[in-house]
Amino acid sequence: MTATQPLATSVLAEIARLADLPWVDLKGLWVRLFGREPASSHRRYVERRIAHRLQERALAEDPAGKALLKRNRERIDVLIKAHSHGAADVLTRPGTELIRVYRGTEHVVRVLEQGVEWNGQHYTSLTAVAQAITGMRWSGPVFFGLKTNPRKRAGA
Repeated sequence: MTATQPLATSVLAEIARLADLPWVDLKGLWVRLFGREPASSHRRYVERRIAHRLQERALAEDPAGKALLKRNRERIDVLIKAHSHGAADVLTRPGTELIRVYRGTEHVVRVLEQGVEWNGQHYTSLTAVAQAITGMRWSGPVFFGLKTNPRKRAGA
């Protein structure tokens, strides 16, 4: 099997049978593959994750498949690293000033080497400043516009 060849027929047949398995058998297969009970009771999610794991295992048995999995893992690691050093890190270099108008008052936060300064006081994080300003728990990067609120992106 090469990276461009289809998976073995037995794996494809096993994946095709997932939709017909009773829930209790599907959970048992999950436990066998992942070593624990599924955290979700959403059947389609469980089927998809099991199908993915079955494909991974089939690929891992083949040298070309192993190489494909290794390349994919490397690509994922690069993406994770790039994401973790995203816009918030670039915009929060020491000396940067972040401005937020909240309830008609302009708040200026200056980024320091260690933490941030707001109203002449030192804080360990933007989140601490956002909480001091609003009196509520807020994500500092979201409050100051460095990161979007995931609930708003999802349409909530």
